[in-house]
Amino acid sequence: MRAIFFDASGVLFENGTARFIESLEREGCGQHAGLEAIVSGPLSWALRRGEIEPADFWSVVEDDVRRITGLATAAFRDRWIASFQPHQGFEALLSDLAERGHELGIIAETVKDRVDVLERLHPWTALPRLKFWSFEVRQDKRDGALFRHAYRLAGPFAERPLMIEDDPASARRAEAAGFEAILFQDVERLRGLLL
Repeated sequence: MRAIFFDASGVLFENGTARFIESLEREGCGQHAGLEAIVSGPLSWALRRGEIEPADFWSVVEDDVRRITGLATAAFRDRWIASFQPHQGFEALLSDLAERGHELGIIAETVKDRVDVLERLHPWTALPRLKFWSFEVRQDKRDGALFRHAYRLAGPFAERPLMIEDDPASARRAEAAGFEAILFQDVERLRGLLL
């Protein structure tokens, strides 16, 4: 049995934040820098690490969201979450891996609102049982802390745990924490490597 962990945004799901920014820019609802400041700025990282409650975050950014995009915060939030679409084929891949006895997990920088919606819409996300969410652990991947935390709690397993990442820097941090890392390209190639 091996523990196999997946990133959420960019691996299990398309990078919804990038898709969201691109779609708003195409519609003329804001410039890249302003949108990036809301969804990837310091306050959004505090939200991902659980250092600020979602209601407080949306209250603080409400004026910026309306000024930059013309949208109400609820519409902005809902469109952001809806931008996270699953990569086709992951449900079958995860089912096959679980049937072969692998322990599956997720290590992701994300926010509770997004997790709640995506888990409700996509029941197959229950297949990975080991979940390390940045907002619960109060750590992120940028300094490797989230990986180190997950690694300490992921074993013991017969083989070195595996991390599937879409970001080369995150893959290097996962390896530094003790994981073997694979860079995700598409589901079919990943299936060929894992099965």
